Amino acid sequence: ETFALLLPALRHRQWFIRKFSAEVLSYLVRQLPTESLPDHVETILAAAALPDAAPGVRASAHEKTRAELTEGLGLLLFETVRGVQHGFHSRLPILIAELLPALDAIPAACLG
Repeated sequence: ETFALLLPALRHRQWFIRKFSAEVLSYLVRQLPTESLPDHVETILAAAALPDAAPGVRASAHEKTRAELTEGLGLLLFETVRGVQHGFHSRLPILIAELLPALDAIPAACLG
């Protein structure tokens, strides 16, 4: 799946690579058929809940990677709903209808 291939780029240490990856993926998310959108929204949100750092990884390095991933996923969602001329994309209502229930299902402990 394309999302799994671009996930490392969404958490890349260089901000411009995260931004470009979010722009590329946002185009693909907007082109998805409405019926497959819930699965992809769940995949995006599941990526934010990646497991904790592997043994031997410094805590500060893990926190930085998690912050970069969070920023990359936030950019992806932003670029997905961003339209032209400072407006919203026409798929915003469909995406919000899928995103809000998925966010509501996340336990409060996972939200930090």
